Amino acid sequence: MINKSEWIPTDGFILEDKASEAVKADGNLLVIAGPGTGKTEMLAQKANYLLETGVCRNPYNILAISFKTDSASNLAERVKQRCPDLANHRFNSLTYDALAKRILDQFRNGLAQSNRPNADYLVQDEEKLHKIFYYVYGKTLRDNQENSFWRHFSLLNQVNSDAEKQFRQIILHGNKTFQANLSFQMIMQLAIIIIDTNPLIKKAFQAAYPYVFLDEFQDTTDLQYQFIKTLFESSTAAITAVGDDKQRIMDFAGARKSIFSDFKDEFNSDELHLILNHRSAPRLIKLQMKMYQSLQAGEYETKWPKNRENDDGEISLIQSQDEYEEAAFVAQDIIKKLKQGIKPDEIALLVKQNDSQYGTPIITALSELGIKSRVESKYQSLLKEPLVQIVLQSVIFAVVANPTEDWGNFFDLYLKSREITDVEDEDTLYTAELNLNKFLHEISALITDIELSASKLVQHIIDFWTKDFFRSNFPQYFNESSFEATIDSFIKLLNMERQAGGKWIESINSFRGVDTIPIMTIHKSKGLEFKAAYLIALDDTAFWTFQSDPDATRRALFVAISRAKLYLTFTFAQSRSNLNFHSGKQSHQLISEFYDLIDPFIN
Repeated sequence: MINKSEWIPTDGFILEDKASEAVKADGNLLVIAGPGTGKTEMLAQKANYLLETGVCRNPYNILAISFKTDSASNLAERVKQRCPDLANHRFNSLTYDALAKRILDQFRNGLAQSNRPNADYLVQDEEKLHKIFYYVYGKTLRDNQENSFWRHFSLLNQVNSDAEKQFRQIILHGNKTFQANLSFQMIMQLAIIIIDTNPLIKKAFQAAYPYVFLDEFQDTTDLQYQFIKTLFESSTAAITAVGDDKQRIMDFAGARKSIFSDFKDEFNSDELHLILNHRSAPRLIKLQMKMYQSLQAGEYETKWPKNRENDDGEISLIQSQDEYEEAAFVAQDIIKKLKQGIKPDEIALLVKQNDSQYGTPIITALSELGIKSRVESKYQSLLKEPLVQIVLQSVIFAVVANPTEDWGNFFDLYLKSREITDVEDEDTLYTAELNLNKFLHEISALITDIELSASKLVQHIIDFWTKDFFRSNFPQYFNESSFEATIDSFIKLLNMERQAGGKWIESINSFRGVDTIPIMTIHKSKGLEFKAAYLIALDDTAFWTFQSDPDATRRALFVAISRAKLYLTFTFAQSRSNLNFHSGKQSHQLISEFYDLIDPFIN
C-alpha cells in the first residue's frame, strides 16, 4: 500500500498539473479532454492511484463505462499495464450495452412477470426483429422508418395500442413462431426498470462500485444517461466523466447535446480541462485552436510540450484537375513520407463519406507504385471483435518469434476459457501454460500447409477456445446468429487475403493491415492518430451537410484535423467523374470558411 502523499504516476509518466489534479480529485468530476491530451492515460493513472493507495480499498471495485467496445478494451488494457497486480479483479471496463445486459441477466427475476423476458432471449437479432414487426403490424419496417420507430418505442412507456401490446409480448416472451428477441436498447430499458424498482439491488450495486469512470462522455445518448442516473444519482459514488464536446459527431446516433451541462447540474460535479496536447505538432495545434473558435464553444486553452518548436508540423493543400491527377499527386506525396521513414500504417486517408468512391483512384495509383492501401470499413469493425483478435493472436504467438502482442493478456484469456481462477497455484499455471503452448505448436504445424482453408483454421482455433467461452464472456456473441455472422465475415475476408498466396502469416498480417495505408471515414477515424493524415475532397459535395447542420460538420472537420500528429494534407479536385451522387465540376463555395480557416497555416 502506498501513502497518498508519496504516490507518483506509474511507468515514469509525468502528468500535467490538471491531469494530476483530476487523478487525485474526490467527488464527481467532468474532465474536458481535447484531442491528444491523454484522457486514457489519465484514467489509467487514476485507477492506479485509487487502487495502489487504498483510496478504493479491497473488496470495492472501479467501474469504467465506455460508448464503444474497443474503447472499453483499450482502457482495460492500459489500466492492466499501469496496475497489473490489482486491475484484473478490481477494475471492470464495460460498454453501456454490456453492463445493461449483465444487470438484466443477473437480476432478471427482479422484474415483474409482464416485463420479465424469457431466459433464452435472442440479442439484437435484427432480421428476426423485422419479421416480428411484419408479423404484428402487417408491413415492412423500411430503413428510413427504422430509427424513428426504435427511438419512440420504449419498454419504459405505457402501451398505446393492441399491436404494441402484442409486439411487446412477443419480444419479451416469444410465441410458437418467434423466440424472445431484445435489442440492446430494450435490454438497457429493462435494466433501468430493475434498478428503479429494486432498492436493494441498487444499493448493492452502488456499494460495489464507489468509483466510476465514464469515457467518451460526449457521445452518451439520452437512454444511456438515464441509465447512469438510475444507477448513481444521489449515491456516494465518485464519478469521473471524460469527453470533449468538440468531438461530438454521433448526433445521428442520438448523442445528448446537453450532456456536459446536465451532468454538472444533476451530479453537482466540478470541471477540469486537460490542456497539454501530446499528439499534434504546434502548427497543427494552432489550426485546431482556430477551428475551435469557429465552433463558438468559448475559449480553448491548449499547449504543446516544451521540447517542440513553435512551428513544427506541416499543413498543405493539394489542388488538381480531377480525381486521377489528385490520386497521382497524393501517391507521390506518400512516397516522400515513406522515404522519410514513416510506415504505411502511420498514414491515413480520411474522407467525409463514401470511402470506396473517393478512395478507389488513390488505391489504384498507390498499387502501381507497389504500396498497399485499402478501404478500412470492411476490416475495421472485424478487427475490433474479440473473437477475431483471439484467432489472430493464436496464429501470431504460434509463428512470430518476438510478437508485439501482449502474452500476459492472451494467457489470462486462456485461463478464463478454462475457468482457472486460482492464479496463486504455480502448478496449475504451469500446466495451463504447457497446454496453451501445445496448442500453439499445433497451429504452427497446421499453417505450414498453404492449401489450408481459412474456414478450417478459424474453426480449429475457435474449437480450442470453445464457443461457450466466447458466448459467455462477450455480450456481442450471446446471440447465436451474431456469433456465426462474425465468423462468416471473418472467414470471407481472410479467404480474400489468401488469394494472394504466400505464407499464412503474410495473409494474417495483411488482414491486420500491417504495412497498409488505411482509407476511412472521419467517423471511423475517431480516437485514432497518424503521423500523416490526408483529408480527401475538401469540397461542397463531400461536406454537403454544412448547409443543413453547419455545427456538426465543423465538429467533423475538427475530428479530422486532430488525427494528424505531424503532417496534415487537404485535397481538392476541380472535377470528379466517379461519384454516384454528384459527379462533374466541384466547388468549395459552401464551405469557404474552411478554406479561410486553413489558408494562413499552409506551409
